[in-house]
Amino acid sequence: MCTKPWKPFLFSLLLLAMASCAPKVTVIKAPEYTIGVRDFISETSSRFNSFNGGMELKLTKRSGETLAGEAVARMGPETLEMGFYRMGIYVGDLDKLAGKRGGDYIVFEKALKHAFLWWDIEDYTVQDVPGGVVLSTGGRELTLAAKTYLPVRQEIKLEKAYVTITYSDYRPVEGLWYPHMMRIDYSRNSLDLRIKQMELTLQR
Repeated sequence: MCTKPWKPFLFSLLLLAMASCAPKVTVIKAPEYTIGVRDFISETSSRFNSFNGGMELKLTKRSGETLAGEAVARMGPETLEMGFYRMGIYVGDLDKLAGKRGGDYIVFEKALKHAFLWWDIEDYTVQDVPGGVVLSTGGRELTLAAKTYLPVRQEIKLEKAYVTITYSDYRPVEGLWYPHMMRIDYSRNSLDLRIKQMELTLQR
């Protein structure tokens, strides 16, 4: 469910924090877990269900139009809010990126939720593949790297669209190795994201 966006000045505050508190790159390897993937998903879901953060983004639409700038987003079980900025000036909310509330908007909204809260998956089957493990449920497949359980790729089949999500640049956040670069391809549109600052929380 999408709610009304934050007031623009709140986005501005986080953008200032993004500029002054650039994330530090930690050159260490992601840990290898000794627990099974189901225990990992269960444990992660019990600790986090919400994302708050700021990012750089570039949206290339199927029409050829390109939108580039910064965004501040927060999302949780019943929340998805995003403010879009160019050169620090607020220019719109989720509608600016997703378009009118129709087919593409619904796809964009679902793609974002699955991309950022990738561990939020239920009633899934597990299949081992070379170098990883695939969790499948309905029309969604989530591929995790073997032992580290880093998210590698998602494929999502919706009623009127097919979405692929790829991940890279993993960094530790609150004890979870989280991808700071994502690419979402949907309905012949592509969205490239680079997270600058973020936090994971548990909403109750």
